Amino acid sequence: MYQNLANLLEKFNHNEYRPSRVVWAAAGGGADLTCNVTSPLPGDSPRLVLWYKVGVHKPIYSYDMRNNGPATHWKSVELLGSRATFHAKGARLRVERVKEEDAGDYWCRVDFRTNPTLVFSTRLSVIVPPESLKIYNDEGDEVKGRIGPYLVGDSLTLHCHVTGGAPPPPVTWWEGDVFLDMGKVGDGKRKEEREDDTEGIVSNSLTISELSRGDLHKLLTCRASNTNLTTPLTASVVLNMNFPPLWTHILGERGAVSAGRPYDIKCEAVGGRPAPRISWLLNDTPLTTHSHQVRDDGNVSVSELRWTPSVRDQDAVLTCRAQSPLPSTPPFTDSWKLQVHYVPVTRLRPGGSLNLSNIEEGDDVYFECAIKANPWVYKIAWMHEKTELVHNVSGGVIISNQSLVLQRVTRWASGPYQCVASNTEGDGYSNPVMLKVKYAPVCRGGQVEYHGAAKYEKVDIPCQLDAHPVPTTFTWTFNNSGESVDIPQSHIRMMGSGSTVSYTPNTELDYGTLLCWGKNSVGTQRWPCVFHVFPAGRPDPVHNCSVYNLSESVVNVRCVAGFDGGLSQTFVMELYHPLTNALLANVTSQEPRFTVEGLEAGLALMAVVYSSNEKGRGEMVSLKVYTIKDLAEKRTAAVKPPPSPGQTHTSPLSTTSILAVVLGAGGTILVVVAALYVGIKLRSRTQRPHLQVGSKEGIVDGMEDLEREVSPPPAATLHLQQHLLHPSIATTTTSIIELQPSPVTITTSRDTDEGNPDLIPMTVTQEPTVTMAVASSRKAVLLPTIQIPLVTQTGQQNKRDVTCILNRFLFVVGRAYMATSPNMWPENGPFKEVGNATVGCVLEETLSLPDITSDRSQFLPTMAYPDWDGTDELLAQARVLPVDQQLEVMVVLAPLIGLLQVVLVAVLVLVVAGPILMLVVVPAACQLLLVLAAG
Repeated sequence: MYQNLANLLEKFNHNEYRPSRVVWAAAGGGADLTCNVTSPLPGDSPRLVLWYKVGVHKPIYSYDMRNNGPATHWKSVELLGSRATFHAKGARLRVERVKEEDAGDYWCRVDFRTNPTLVFSTRLSVIVPPESLKIYNDEGDEVKGRIGPYLVGDSLTLHCHVTGGAPPPPVTWWEGDVFLDMGKVGDGKRKEEREDDTEGIVSNSLTISELSRGDLHKLLTCRASNTNLTTPLTASVVLNMNFPPLWTHILGERGAVSAGRPYDIKCEAVGGRPAPRISWLLNDTPLTTHSHQVRDDGNVSVSELRWTPSVRDQDAVLTCRAQSPLPSTPPFTDSWKLQVHYVPVTRLRPGGSLNLSNIEEGDDVYFECAIKANPWVYKIAWMHEKTELVHNVSGGVIISNQSLVLQRVTRWASGPYQCVASNTEGDGYSNPVMLKVKYAPVCRGGQVEYHGAAKYEKVDIPCQLDAHPVPTTFTWTFNNSGESVDIPQSHIRMMGSGSTVSYTPNTELDYGTLLCWGKNSVGTQRWPCVFHVFPAGRPDPVHNCSVYNLSESVVNVRCVAGFDGGLSQTFVMELYHPLTNALLANVTSQEPRFTVEGLEAGLALMAVVYSSNEKGRGEMVSLKVYTIKDLAEKRTAAVKPPPSPGQTHTSPLSTTSILAVVLGAGGTILVVVAALYVGIKLRSRTQRPHLQVGSKEGIVDGMEDLEREVSPPPAATLHLQQHLLHPSIATTTTSIIELQPSPVTITTSRDTDEGNPDLIPMTVTQEPTVTMAVASSRKAVLLPTIQIPLVTQTGQQNKRDVTCILNRFLFVVGRAYMATSPNMWPENGPFKEVGNATVGCVLEETLSLPDITSDRSQFLPTMAYPDWDGTDELLAQARVLPVDQQLEVMVVLAPLIGLLQVVLVAVLVLVVAGPILMLVVVPAACQLLLVLAAG
């Protein structure tokens, strides 16, 4: 058997047997040499595995399983050493860190327990990867990374050298991940040359005959590899290129621009590398107010110009220029011819032959307006002291396009003039041209014409004139009924356009009139300024005092000032408490208007108003003032809760409510008919006083002893009489209410002083006080209200009486029913109108006025005309009236309360006999009511 093995080994050594398997391994890597250790006989197992290498006669590795213990490994130190390990699982010999000399044929011998020995062969082929790879340019310099920059049209050649490798590796060029097969490139710009060297260097050259913009940032890679067991060896370069811009363009619309408005204009240069330098030119003038920005990896350069056009930039050329830093590269430009719109530029000048410094009243003046505008103007206006002039030939103003003519100018034509031209950009104002019209002096308005002075008292009287040029001389003259005397110049002081004379009256003849004249280069003043000197005295009393804007805590009083006595006067109002006469307020004012705050509500106060000057205090005027009592009525309405889920909703107009309304209405009509009958009877028996104005006739007997005021004339006094029927009234009371009829003329005693014949009479218009006297009588009648006829016809008066009585009863019944069923009557419904009408009738009869509803606040100042809606408020308001008026109102309201009781009794009766009354009595009552109203 051993002889057969020796023969077999000899044949392997002589390569007479080809290996059954080939294993490839890269130098430095690992290799697995496999062996079949499975016996052909069932149940047979291997005992010994031996590895041999062709050319070596001894085993290089053994795996011995012949002992009963674990298998033992043996390795040849000279050959594989510790780099080889046999793995029983898989029956493979693992060789680590393969070396180039490990290449060769290996065979393994497997000895079994029973089966004869088996032999298997494997060939190990070791590949050596290339050692290095480098890229060189035409100058022989190694290049790596980014190379260049190159220009468009340049030629490029790159050489790739690979050292080492067994077998020698192929060398290829790649553009990114794309293999450059030079045999298939048809543009003629690239070619590849391969060269093998005996020194173990393999080369490949790449040539690009003409570079273009598309070659920027191109990645060129040289790759060398002789096996797939290792990563290919590579080297790469990136092309960097420079080129001029493709174009330069000003962005945005190229429309008209407005002068004085800032604009942001952008210019873009595309395709330049490196980024070009962008500059701006206005015609040939560089502009520097711009910024620069580069984007898109340097491919786009943007410059933004901040620029404000002016009027002089019309038709100018704005140029954007992009200059590449590359040598011999011309600039790229884009231009814009500007169309500038601007507000009209105007210039105003007088006519060529005019001398504006020598224009007098009556001369003609004309102006010309020069205009420069784009677009052209659509309107030309002329201004004088910021007021637009209107074409008026009859007034001497002639406007013709760009010229203005002023004919026969007066002093009022003085002042600045401007022309205003308007276009779509705005209004262009010209320079102001001042026109000063020369005129003779005239009196200035608003001067004090009356001056009071005591004997031997020196008074300075100023005289202010309007003139151009200013007056050069002043003349003063004193005049009275007997003589005219010039004032010496030593008593005259001149300051600018005014003059002041110092005058001292020594006798009564020295009171009179002072006349003032001025003179300038134009002429002498035509009409003198007139000043009156009279004996100074205390001021006249104020008059026509009244209260306004009544409130709860503030009193406002205004009066008409009397003559001030020739001196400056001040006004004083004092307020006194009506019971204690304590001073509550003292107010001083330069005008006869006073306001006092912080008072109590519902007070009737006494006010005293007077004026004073340096000579003393004028007469006092007293009047009553009031503050309103706060009687804001709080109304509450019963709110019925919603029905529970188990209850059914019922209407508020139940059968009982409807029946009560019907019965109440029937009973009310019956009571009204009875009351009307009694009232008419009493009216026919009673003599009624009639209202007479301006006459003493028609006053009833017993009125001769009424108080009458003596100061106002009889024609301005209004006397009213009314019988107040109340058991507690034992005497006749009189209430005075002031009215304001037409004004009358009052002449003071000083105005008719015969001792001063040279004084100018002073007429003061004063509105006299009209007094209304309301008297009460001792007589008592059944019906407590007495009607004063408002018209002369008896029939019309009866109709008015019936209406007021009907309103009164309806008011009382409605108030009673509202107390029991508030949901049946709306708060602001018809009942409120009935209440207002009833209160109007009551007050009209109580105060005996022709028409109290026209102005209630004049006679009842504390009420301030509220929306009266019931007797409660009327009673409450009556508490702040004077005592006599309170009695009058209470007498009127007393029967209303009694009538309410009668109505309630009638309602109870009607509940029993309601159907009979509705069918029989109600129609008869209505017919009777109509007959009585007609009669």
